[in-house]
Amino acid sequence: MSGQMSTFVTPDQYKHQLELLLDDEQDLSLAFAFWGEGAVELISNRPGKNFHILCNLMSGGTNPYVIRELCALAASSDARVQIRQCDRLHAKVAIGNRKTLIGSANISANGLGLGDRRTAHWLEAGVLTSDEAVIGGARDWFAELWQSNAVRGIEDEDIEAAAKIWTQNRRGWQLPGNPQEEFNLRSFSVGDLEGLPAYALLYRSRVSEEAGEASKEFEQQQSESACALDWWPFESSPINLSDEKEVDHLAIYYASNGRIIVDGACRMIGQRLPVKYLDESEAPGHIDMAFTQMTLLNRPFGEIGRKTMAHQLQPVGREIWNAAGHGCQSDHPVRRIHISELARVLHEQSNP
Repeated sequence: MSGQMSTFVTPDQYKHQLELLLDDEQDLSLAFAFWGEGAVELISNRPGKNFHILCNLMSGGTNPYVIRELCALAASSDARVQIRQCDRLHAKVAIGNRKTLIGSANISANGLGLGDRRTAHWLEAGVLTSDEAVIGGARDWFAELWQSNAVRGIEDEDIEAAAKIWTQNRRGWQLPGNPQEEFNLRSFSVGDLEGLPAYALLYRSRVSEEAGEASKEFEQQQSESACALDWWPFESSPINLSDEKEVDHLAIYYASNGRIIVDGACRMIGQRLPVKYLDESEAPGHIDMAFTQMTLLNRPFGEIGRKTMAHQLQPVGREIWNAAGHGCQSDHPVRRIHISELARVLHEQSNP
């Protein structure tokens, strides 16, 4: 028993102690009920490690789009990352071979302040232990739960169903301030925006000629009333945007000269179209079709709002692009970042 210890983990140390645990251990079992923004990077930034992940997907507290990304990460990990769901899970436990952290925080910005611990809303606490009896008990509990009838895999239809619950739960959320005022990113804290169904899509180039033609063909096939809509194609996004019809997407062009242009807000229509390039050396691609809207998170967002946001983001374009790059191919021309992370970068650079 020599050298074994247990330490109380205070709120300001919680995220740090969890990250140390993930860094120090090779085989990790994570049973956290709710997962939010920043969770994917917590796993993807530690390649080569073995993760068994349990989440509560269907209760409405877990961001289903984060789980979709974790499932994609698991599918490409040669079974090093595995993820399942449990409808009754409410635990928050990280189990290694030498240490275990048991506490109150979920894997989210509100719980851990992922990205910046100053964004954590709740005061969390826990116990970090190297007691072999406690670790053994935790591992036995997790292994039994993992194989039980209470746990199952995650299918595409599960994520689709969870997305409906997630969106429904957040329809009643109200951003602070006057709901008639133009959406202004500086008016909201990270905590105000965390968990809301809105992302920024960043792209370094406009759509190709072939993608533009595929988009025009789609528009021509629609009814006259549908053709009156302003359709936008998003080319070869690494994320299946067409699965996210209930999400606001903020379209931002980050030009090669560093200029930021905020094109506006839109919503996907659930239509992904193939694109075949004239250059036969290029692999076939796709476009996700969206229609524009004049609101963002139920706030007006027109020309004034777009120009204001472009002016705000111009000095931090590189920082935003880098923040959206965690877990992405470094050369991919399209990246995505949650709107709360967009606000975090803006506020950090404005108030270093």
